[in-house]
Amino acid sequence: MTIGGGIGIKVVLDGKVVNPNAEIGHMKINPSPFTAVCGCGDKGCVEAEAGGRAVTRKVIATCEALGIAIPEAMHPCAFLDEILVEGKGGRKSWAWRLYNDVSRSLGILLANLQLNYGVPLLIIKGTFALKAFPLIRDQVLTHMRANLSINPDSANIRIEESKDSETGAMIGVAELWEDKYGEV
Repeated sequence: MTIGGGIGIKVVLDGKVVNPNAEIGHMKINPSPFTAVCGCGDKGCVEAEAGGRAVTRKVIATCEALGIAIPEAMHPCAFLDEILVEGKGGRKSWAWRLYNDVSRSLGILLANLQLNYGVPLLIIKGTFALKAFPLIRDQVLTHMRANLSINPDSANIRIEESKDSETGAMIGVAELWEDKYGEV
């Protein structure tokens, strides 16, 4: 799964990609008529709730509403991560609320993914995967489990962060090989 400006995924079952053209970022997760409009023109998409562009937009709007200045040379998402990690100025609560919304959206997405595919391993990549996901991993999994009303056992998913854009696929292939043929 790539989590960056948008959200994309490839699901591999029995060594085959089962969704070569999937637009998982456009899965509807928020039925509210007041939710943000996605890049596809629709409302309620996971990408409009939790994609990098959505988070950037939310950070800017929240900071403007609270009178918080984002340093000029800093990306809004980097500023958000800095607030969470360093707790600058005691302003962590707004940052955690924002990331809780992102966690809920990603948790719903993962619950749907699990209910449809029962994925044992998820490799995530992208800037968000490397910087923000480690901060909210537990929240995402909690929201995923809360949305698995049919089969809570499918909550057993291992999530690995890929360190670069190429290794995600390699880790996934290695895991599939090991599962099918044993250790190399």
